[in-house]
Amino acid sequence: RHLLAGLAEIPEIEVYGSLDMNNRLGLVSFNIKGEDPHAVSKRLEAEFGIMTRAGIHCAPQAHQLIGTEDIGTVRVSFGWANTIEEIDELLMAIRKMM
Repeated sequence: RHLLAGLAEIPEIEVYGSLDMNNRLGLVSFNIKGEDPHAVSKRLEAEFGIMTRAGIHCAPQAHQLIGTEDIGTVRVSFGWANTIEEIDELLMAIRKMM
């Protein structure tokens, strides 16, 4: 919820999937408009130490549905140990990349 709210404040971000928290899992797929998701993922790791995945995530039909079959998305996955502070670090990193 915290990540989705933060991403919604950044106009260059496109989030994929339901915004209804009852219909979400512990992951968020997004793109920065005009940026290659693989390059975004690599920058997040190299410059900020934040690990994400980029691509079609073994789900080509899902990417056809959302129109990202040619580029994929950046995917952030969460576990029980992730903190709000880590999400804030990710949001800050994304803003710095703009």
